[in-house]
Amino acid sequence: MLVFVLGDGGRVKNLSICLILLSICFASRFAPAQDDLAGARVSLAELEWRGAIRRYTAILETAKPGSAEWTEATYGLGISHHHVQPPSSETISAAMRQYQQIIDQASDQRYVARAMMNVGRVHELRDYSEDVVDLAKAREAYEKVVARFPNDPIAGEAVLRAASTLVMAFDEPNYEQVKSGITMLEKWLAAHPDDALASVMWQYIGDAYFRPLADYENALRAYENVDRLGWTDQGNQGPWYWRAAQLAERFLDKPDIAAKYYAKIIMETPNSGKAYESMESLRRLGKPVPSSPLFETVAPSTQPAVGTASTQRSKP
Repeated sequence: MLVFVLGDGGRVKNLSICLILLSICFASRFAPAQDDLAGARVSLAELEWRGAIRRYTAILETAKPGSAEWTEATYGLGISHHHVQPPSSETISAAMRQYQQIIDQASDQRYVARAMMNVGRVHELRDYSEDVVDLAKAREAYEKVVARFPNDPIAGEAVLRAASTLVMAFDEPNYEQVKSGITMLEKWLAAHPDDALASVMWQYIGDAYFRPLADYENALRAYENVDRLGWTDQGNQGPWYWRAAQLAERFLDKPDIAAKYYAKIIMETPNSGKAYESMESLRRLGKPVPSSPLFETVAPSTQPAVGTASTQRSKP
């Protein structure tokens, strides 16, 4: 308890000290300490969801709604409820409430955009056994992100996720939703060719054209764009190189493109399991087999292709 000491004439002595003590009292009571937030961040980073829930809940008891501390704690609490194990309808419902609070009250648009994305993810994925996936609601949430933040990098991610809700429908026999998802991505890429996720989008387009549409011409076109931009999962693109080579050689009569990808398998992903077959395929196509450090004894540099002058028998 603070005691004001009154002196002659009823004037307050040591008033400045009292005011300082009052400010400390109010700060500790109504403003979350930075070390509390720091501790909650550690729990979040260590995936200690229950500890994070306790910490963020305590912070929110005193945080002013709409403040920076409130925004971070509310979003952190939503993330924690979203991921705590085992998930349940109660924890997911709590996460949705906290995400909606961010959307409605936060001034920091970074949190708002991510909360809107997370609402879409809740609808898109099954979090517990009785949960019901709702791809239409997920797509609606993602499209709201694009509409509200069209020039933010998160818009590209939202377009990719919205398109995936259509492609995942696999609505045979005509696959109209699959085609709509591909169209959504191709339209976005035409307007945003340098999107940070452009390579991922083209790879997803290629996969959708390959299966279920069996449109090999467009699948190869998409994979060519991925190769031009660079593969996101660098070093693990061997299976897609093999697919592109097989499409080019077996279905599209494009031996030069096939040879390009066979060579890439040998040089860039020799441990993909298809390097030796790629060597044999290049020989079959009459193309030079490049040298790879892992296969130097099998495929010496500039091995002559089958059918060249050095390997043909002289005619009688």
